[in-house]
Amino acid sequence: MKIDFEAERPLFAQIAEGIEDAILSGAFAEEEQIPSVSDFAVMYKINPGTALRGINMLVDGGIVYKKRGICIGRSGKEGFGEAQGRLRKRIPGEFDCGGQAPGHNDGRTDGAD
Repeated sequence: MKIDFEAERPLFAQIAEGIEDAILSGAFAEEEQIPSVSDFAVMYKINPGTALRGINMLVDGGIVYKKRGICIGRSGKEGFGEAQGRLRKRIPGEFDCGGQAPGHNDGRTDGAD
């Protein structure tokens, strides 16, 4: 996951989108723990509150849930596959290029999306 500190998109939203991308690509399995708020804060040298806000966006959307202070990929009544399907429906056509959403930095430095 790459964070663009120069982008107009808020950092917390980029974190949420990065986790969504990872879920859609299968990087996180059902019931697998995602990186913690502290992990994101250290990894990207950002305020933990920023990371928390991004993760809470996904909790509020039912994509992940918190359990004793950790965030875990969604399952339970809805099921992880259904959460993935909801993400795909919410962002139609955006994940047709190997799971990379348009506008997300794929590591290229030529400025192309």
